[in-house]
Amino acid sequence: MAGNDGIDDIVTGMKDLTGPSTYKSPPIADADTDEPALEVAEDEYYDAKVRVENARRRLAEAVYSRPPGRPGLSTANRGRAMTEARKIRDSFDKFDDSPRLFKYEGALAGAVHICQPMNWKLDNASPTDMIDERGYTTMLEWLPNGTLGEFLQRRARSGVGELPNRMLIRLFKCLLRMCVAMAYPPTSEQKQIETIPENKSFRDYQSRLMHRGMNPWNMMFGDIVRDGDHSLTPILKLIDFEFSAYSATSTEVANLGAADNIFHIGKIMRCIITGDLSIRRPSEGAALKPFDKTLRIMTQGWVEDCPNLDHSLRLITCWCAAERPQDRPTLVELRDYFNARLGGKSGADYYKDSPRERVESDENIKRLVQMFILDADTDPVQDS
Repeated sequence: MAGNDGIDDIVTGMKDLTGPSTYKSPPIADADTDEPALEVAEDEYYDAKVRVENARRRLAEAVYSRPPGRPGLSTANRGRAMTEARKIRDSFDKFDDSPRLFKYEGALAGAVHICQPMNWKLDNASPTDMIDERGYTTMLEWLPNGTLGEFLQRRARSGVGELPNRMLIRLFKCLLRMCVAMAYPPTSEQKQIETIPENKSFRDYQSRLMHRGMNPWNMMFGDIVRDGDHSLTPILKLIDFEFSAYSATSTEVANLGAADNIFHIGKIMRCIITGDLSIRRPSEGAALKPFDKTLRIMTQGWVEDCPNLDHSLRLITCWCAAERPQDRPTLVELRDYFNARLGGKSGADYYKDSPRERVESDENIKRLVQMFILDADTDPVQDS
């Protein structure tokens, strides 16, 4: 039954402390040499992405604009297709996109909260095969239920207020496991739930991989899985590793890469809780006391106007989104706090005989999932 466990963990806002965000993306480095790596400006990269998408659209128009009843491409359309396909290759010459994408997603093969890749070489690739500049086609697993961002947009349009805490807890657990996967990549490609090693020597050896693009549109829902954790809410998976890199080492934080990933899941969790999709937020003061640790921090994860939000969810969101990396929880602290304060609240029995029993029921969560995720509108592909 719902009780006051965790209420000793203080979380209060400090309205006298507000200001613009001071967050800076951590410096990146080569994973093997730890030398500073060449970094491409994000706006320059996005400009290239726009050029590629426009070229792909024009390529599709060239391919599918042939007269009815005439197979194949006309000479004119074949020329257009060749031109647009070259633009697709040329736009990303300096960014090395697909090999880099596969480098990181391939390294996380087997992690069930990471979208899984397939890759092969096309021996006789044509422009209409949508190849990238290296001649490779990268295929990812099919995730049928849209992005987290689309889910939040549908929820906002519907006027539905606060989501059930049990639903929020399950979604946060998916976010946490994404971070664990990047810090402790699977040792085999066999599907596995991401876990932190119990052996301290293995636990201390972490990958410094950071996603550098975590937002609600880079997370997609898979299927309902009858495994307990994803029996009510579909599994949520991280996609799109095109900006990914290894962080440089730091004298202040053991793993800047993990700290950066944790910061972003804190901001995303605030979006899920509030329904506000503004990823960039001003920084606000908060006083936290998780377990016996007393913190006064600046955070982008402060949540207002959600009176039914679980106290420990409010705290963990603030903590993860702390501006300074040294103020954020480590993965071990995050796991331990989640298990102690939130793990036991994901079952229906926790809210039995409480005022929130109906809202937190399996039936209500299934209704919301069906309405906003499983039955959501999709844009069908138009066949010419």
